[in-house]
Amino acid sequence: MKVFMLVLTIVGYFALHYLRLCFVMLVNIRSAGRYVGRQIHQIARMIFALTKFFVDCRVQIKTNRGTHLPRQFLLVANHQSLLDIPVLIYSFPGHALRFVGKKELFRYILLVSAVFRVQRHAKIDRRRDFANTMKEIERLGRMCERNGFCPVVFPEGTRSRTGELGPFHSGAVRTILKVAPVPVVSVAVDGGYRASRLRQILTNLEHLRYRVKILTVYPAPKTKSEVDHVLAESRFEILQQIERWRAGITEEVSV
Repeated sequence: MKVFMLVLTIVGYFALHYLRLCFVMLVNIRSAGRYVGRQIHQIARMIFALTKFFVDCRVQIKTNRGTHLPRQFLLVANHQSLLDIPVLIYSFPGHALRFVGKKELFRYILLVSAVFRVQRHAKIDRRRDFANTMKEIERLGRMCERNGFCPVVFPEGTRSRTGELGPFHSGAVRTILKVAPVPVVSVAVDGGYRASRLRQILTNLEHLRYRVKILTVYPAPKTKSEVDHVLAESRFEILQQIERWRAGITEEVSV
């Protein structure tokens, strides 16, 4: 019953903002992106306030001591659930994030799809050829570099529905850094694999602990070998962090 009430409340909240966004687009299509930019963090905060109230689902955000985020960066994180997207938006309230997402995210999820279209996140069709995929990711990088946005890449390329960390691929990261040479920030997330599918969201959300830790800021890599090194280091420290969480090792420093 609690989950049912949560879903109804979030759907109603999404519908309200969707209608507002549609109205803004009708009045002035160019202002829609600015409207979303002003509202997106508030929406994310409300989502997790509601999940905490109804089902005690909490997002715990930590950062390594001495880590200071630059104004613009490329965020690389492991990927466990569609919920990773609102969780990361919630975790970085002072930065405008732009994601690389599969095309289904742009069509079927009410407010989420509208936001992805209006903000021009990178739409990937896995059935299309590699060149078109890289072209879309390059477009995202140029847009982020021009507007001060922070691109987000999940180097695994897909969700890990078991929670096990997959191999990291460098193609998207290298393509973005080629046109937007910015620092790289590594982030570990855990807990989302328990709610990876829609059915799991409905059944496993209660008392879920979603953990996020901002790990390291790497200087902008300039060569392919430097990119590969940063990704290897990021994967290693993300894996270590996940293992510490699951071993019950206490975190010390909070955002």
